Amino acid sequence: MKILIADDEELVRVGLRDILMKIVPEAEIREAVNGRAMIEAVEELQPDICFADIRMPGINGLEAIEHLCGIYQEIFWIILSGYSDFGYARTALTLGALDYLLKPATEDEVKAAIDKAAAKMRDFGLQKREKFEYRIGGVLNNSSALEFDDYLIEIGCYSALVFIADIKDVDQSVLFQRELSIELRSRIDEDPPEGYAGLFNILDGLPAVIAGGNRAEEFLLRLDRRIPGRLRDKCRIVFSPAQNSLSGLIACFESSPDLKSVPEKDLVNEHSEKSARIVRQAEKLVRKLYNEPIGVAQIAERLNITPNYLSSLFKKYMDVSFTKYITDIRLSEAPKILDASGITVKEAATRLGYMSSRHFSRLFREKYGMLPTDYLGRKS
Repeated sequence: MKILIADDEELVRVGLRDILMKIVPEAEIREAVNGRAMIEAVEELQPDICFADIRMPGINGLEAIEHLCGIYQEIFWIILSGYSDFGYARTALTLGALDYLLKPATEDEVKAAIDKAAAKMRDFGLQKREKFEYRIGGVLNNSSALEFDDYLIEIGCYSALVFIADIKDVDQSVLFQRELSIELRSRIDEDPPEGYAGLFNILDGLPAVIAGGNRAEEFLLRLDRRIPGRLRDKCRIVFSPAQNSLSGLIACFESSPDLKSVPEKDLVNEHSEKSARIVRQAEKLVRKLYNEPIGVAQIAERLNITPNYLSSLFKKYMDVSFTKYITDIRLSEAPKILDASGITVKEAATRLGYMSSRHFSRLFREKYGMLPTDYLGRKS
């Protein structure tokens, strides 16, 4: 479980972290000191749960959640506030917040909120997997059904991990496949993918985990490493070639009954090259479109990938969050824009892709130590 604490008060962050470490000691916990840092931390960490203070410098908690909730729809938001204000609570719940806690929250209150989020995460993961298995199963039984299933078409990329038992005795083979299926389903539920995954029987009853989404291969590699030796020793585990569509994966099954093994190192190298290419394309688009009101969602849409996946890749390869990269590009161009004759701060903000001149002014001051109005004043 990944948890983010966003609050400008250090004592609140430290106190909440101590409580969380007692309740969920295995959790990865990150902190953010204001709304901007919260946005960047969400893009980098992609937490399961975010505790967000309402009153923070610059962008407040509600504004940050409003900005993020449309992009990161699987995060559970828990609002922190020092004010018993029904208006705040109503706004937070309208935005999709799971809970609303008054500071300082007690251990029992935090535990209740975590338990509520964990229960919803399990329910959501189970529903997601069951829907994926039901829809994929329908297509495997009738491949012509795929052309009518927008849900499966939109997932896009598919890959599979296939298990071929090296057991000649029929009864022993059946027992092995039953044990393997239980183990695989347990592993999928314990460590669900960011995309989609489910357990299926393909061809003549071969167990297979089919994963969908841009991080399908990454999930399957992780799953492969977690299969116990007692099961691994009794079968051959192979990857099917990654395909850009489910129909392509099905065609691969049908044309290659033996499912030629793809060496893991080759799969990893192919995935890395593909990821680096996506980042280069994103970087090029940002430099071209920085003067438009773009963000990670708009660039991801142009690249036909999810915002979560793009944010993760960008941070990994560029060592900077996507939001900060766009900000740095825009602010590096800001002095040139402001040097234009007769320009106003509002016009400069618009030319740099900002819808709010106030937001632009705050960023400019953080970088250059002065407001844009002061910079303009120096010219005269």
